[in-house]
Amino acid sequence: MRYSSVWFLAITLSSSGCFLGATDGKKAVMDRATFDMGCGTGGLEVQELVNDTYGVTGCGKRATYVLDCTDGWKTDCKAVLNSEETN
Repeated sequence: MRYSSVWFLAITLSSSGCFLGATDGKKAVMDRATFDMGCGTGGLEVQELVNDTYGVTGCGKRATYVLDCTDGWKTDCKAVLNSEETN
């Protein structure tokens, strides 16, 4: 019984993105886009396009970012601009 509770917790957390660091990757994109686009976080919308590639729109601009992560858990990532910023 005890082991089934541990497995249930592990599966629940991994499916919610806690183990995958999904929020860390998105945060890295948001932080970088805020600087690059000169727009506050409230004016930006981040959307995952494909694995580790994000599109950011806001303040009349669009840009594409790719995550560069040093670990498999996506907890230590930096966002790299992968397109020219468009107005």
